[in-house]
Amino acid sequence: IITRQVYLQALEKYPGTAAAKRLEATERQTCQELAEMIRRVSSKKLVWKRYGNILSSGSQLSALSGAEMLKRLWQDWVAEAQRRRVHRETQDKERTQAKQEMEKWVKKKTRQHG
Repeated sequence: IITRQVYLQALEKYPGTAAAKRLEATERQTCQELAEMIRRVSSKKLVWKRYGNILSSGSQLSALSGAEMLKRLWQDWVAEAQRRRVHRETQDKERTQAKQEMEKWVKKKTRQHG
């Protein structure tokens, strides 16, 4: 015979399957909500960091004459275009290398099994 006190202690220590599943579902939902909030905050911080420099340099641009502003904007555009070209070339090289490595791996595996 199990006394009520022992039963309640066991229930406290080892909750029922349904209660455990509800608790797990609640914890998962809470974890997902927290992860989403962290992503949102991180995204906002990234945007502010990225565009904060533009906003602060914008006040400096307004003090320039029209020709000086055009020259500055042109220089910034050229620098950004070069940065993007280098980035694109780097990505292309990395993709090519990854493709070659994958082809080597496939050939090696086919030789081993064939």
